[in-house]
Amino acid sequence: MTAAAFLDLDKTVLRKNTTPLYMRFLRKKGLTSVRQMADVLWWYAQYNLGWIDFEKVAEVAAGSVRGHEEATMRALVAEWCEAEVIPLISDAARDAVEWHRSLGHVPVILSGAADYLADRIAAELGIQHVLCTRVEVVDVGHWDGPPAVAAVGACPAFR
Repeated sequence: MTAAAFLDLDKTVLRKNTTPLYMRFLRKKGLTSVRQMADVLWWYAQYNLGWIDFEKVAEVAAGSVRGHEEATMRALVAEWCEAEVIPLISDAARDAVEWHRSLGHVPVILSGAADYLADRIAAELGIQHVLCTRVEVVDVGHWDGPPAVAAVGACPAFR
């Protein structure tokens, strides 16, 4: 039986939490309002205090992007990842991934982050298995519904 090594992203693989970083990135590009930024930062504060209602936040967040083109979002997050997120991968995380591999463990990213971020970090680290938030895409590449959080059965390492 193969063992798995689960790795979270924010403040684990990455040296910082990506939520405020992404909001600042969007704000610099003029792609979010002050109100939207304040809402997200309020959710982030609630998360840090352990007060957050994840289902409610996920539904509100999904509603804010419903109908947007997925390809546009994917490109935007890729730009952000290259410029600001990849440099935040800690040396300790890179070493931990290699250490787990040396023991025969299967590294797995397990995160509440969206696949646009989680998949990119996994690729940078050579990790093939990612369990993360995936937004439903319908209507020829447009976001539609609430996030569909990946289940353990969705990862080939656990079938």
